[in-house]
Amino acid sequence: MKKILVIVILILLVAGGGYYLYHVASPSAGPSNPGLSTYDNFGFSFQYPTEWGIPHESFYGNGLGSVFFDNGTSSSQSLSVFMDQDTDPQGTGLLNETIDQMIARFRVNDKYIYQVEDISADGVQGRELFYNSAVTGQPYNVQAYFPFQNDSYIVLSADYQAIPQATFDSVISSLKWDSATAFKQDTATGMAIYNNNGVHFEYPVKFDTDYASLTVETSVEKVDSAKMDSNGCYPGMNGSGRPSSTNVLTFNGINFCYTTSGSAGAGQLYTDYSYTTFRNGYAYMIDYSVHTSNGCGAYENAKYNECQDAQKNFDSTVVMPIQQSIATFKFTQ
Repeated sequence: MKKILVIVILILLVAGGGYYLYHVASPSAGPSNPGLSTYDNFGFSFQYPTEWGIPHESFYGNGLGSVFFDNGTSSSQSLSVFMDQDTDPQGTGLLNETIDQMIARFRVNDKYIYQVEDISADGVQGRELFYNSAVTGQPYNVQAYFPFQNDSYIVLSADYQAIPQATFDSVISSLKWDSATAFKQDTATGMAIYNNNGVHFEYPVKFDTDYASLTVETSVEKVDSAKMDSNGCYPGMNGSGRPSSTNVLTFNGINFCYTTSGSAGAGQLYTDYSYTTFRNGYAYMIDYSVHTSNGCGAYENAKYNECQDAQKNFDSTVVMPIQQSIATFKFTQ
């Protein structure tokens, strides 16, 4: 009887140990971490909570730009990611001179920055800055800086009102540098290539004029049927915030809801050309925001004449490249 009892105990111990090794001790065993999505574009990737939804992206012809995540349970932005040009790439570098100057500036202004730490992500050294509120004295923001491609840098910023420090740390720990999704340009056409969120399109790196610049913004969201107009589109807004008419255009067999709007201020003019298409319950939006001067009065002599010519040729130098861009749009999955 004792032998049987000993054998039973040994079996239970072996079985229990096997369960522990398979489900607990082994990091690769069992189901993967639930509730996480992966962002992978611009030349880097990281994991983030799925409830943040699909990010909004804004980017420029040189491959720099920004990414914003909205917390589904908060009006605050959970995470912001910016790519910007290093102002002194040939000097001591971003992680020394640029950040040290920033720290000195904030310390003069009521010591907003209360802690700086050296960090690393996927073998790249960076620095993390923690901010206090000047009003409450409590932590309100954390930022992580890393050197990036082509003498630029990346900064990831989190709002403590939206996400805890532990969540931000997990995002940083999952950060990878991905050359496969870095900025790409078709040398034959001069167009940059966007390939993310299940869509692909090409867009102008720059217009053939010095008097207009382009920012492209993309976003994906679940379809809200309450927003739909009689054309099955989301109505656009004009410069005064009033609804504007929406046209339906077709490129490569894909229908797009198209609106255009503009706003002016401080001698500047912003014109938006917005295209939205719907698929599988989601709205895919691409917004081409064109920045020009509001008139040519700011320019003199030859520059004034060049500006006038640019405005006369606006359709061919600005509108046509945008139309050529949206015509390359396709779903990749």
